[in-house]
Amino acid sequence: MEILKTGLLIRKWKKHEELVTASAIENVVRKLMASEEGDEIRKRAEKLGVVVMESIEKG
Repeated sequence: MEILKTGLLIRKWKKHEELVTASAIENVVRKLMASEEGDEIRKRAEKLGVVVMESIEKG
């Protein structure tokens, strides 16, 4: 995560016996979809994808 910076930090769920709530998932999805941080993550992921495809093409 720190190296590629293409996602959000996942932390240990304190209530590991319980399911993650829909609202918790919604908050993370909204953060990814409608924030500057999400925009940056998507841009870095796209650049990484291009680099990976170029390296595959070169062999």
